[in-house]
Amino acid sequence: MKKIRIVMADDHDVVRLGISALLSTVGDFDVVGQASDGEAAVAAVRKFNPDVVILDLEMPRMSGVDAAKIIKLKYPGTKILILSGFENEKYVTEILRSGAGGYVVKNVGKEELAEAIRVVAEGKRFFSPSVSRIMVEGLLKKHSAELEKLSKLREPLTDIEMEILSFLTQGLKPEQIGERLSISKTTVDRHFTELKKKLDIVDVVNLVQFAKEYGFVVNKL
Repeated sequence: MKKIRIVMADDHDVVRLGISALLSTVGDFDVVGQASDGEAAVAAVRKFNPDVVILDLEMPRMSGVDAAKIIKLKYPGTKILILSGFENEKYVTEILRSGAGGYVVKNVGKEELAEAIRVVAEGKRFFSPSVSRIMVEGLLKKHSAELEKLSKLREPLTDIEMEILSFLTQGLKPEQIGERLSISKTTVDRHFTELKKKLDIVDVVNLVQFAKEYGFVVNKL
């Protein structure tokens, strides 16, 4: 069984050592490195090339968010999971923009943390229920009128249409999106047409703006 290689970064020794010890008891996990600050976390990722790095949000020398941005840019093969005690909209937004694949709170149980690591390792997103609630409430507060409009769409967005919106905000061209989804550029263009019709949007630029505003994707960093 291939193990998920993990670097654990937290400036509190008790937390870092405790979580590392806890994860070491999980059969498919291998904690290959630890770090006590943001700069050390980046260095550990460079040294150990882990599958997942777990970052505390607030650390000396470099915050978890800033470390995540550097890791996302320089070591894209390593997935990022933020572990924090903070649960407010400001931090959730910063974490989303950092390129992290997930955000769990520190009162999380062993099973939920293990699930988060596995999900993020697969390139998917994972958020603790309380964090997801904050995200939804933030969107409702900021875009209540627009969300009401979306709820009245005659046809809902399909999974592939949502994926295309996500890829658009990352700056991918139609040909690149087609490669990611294993479909032709012609098929991608057809989905563009459907998206514009469903959302009453006239061009791709506005599609990108729409996707960013509604949090379909994290900004590329």
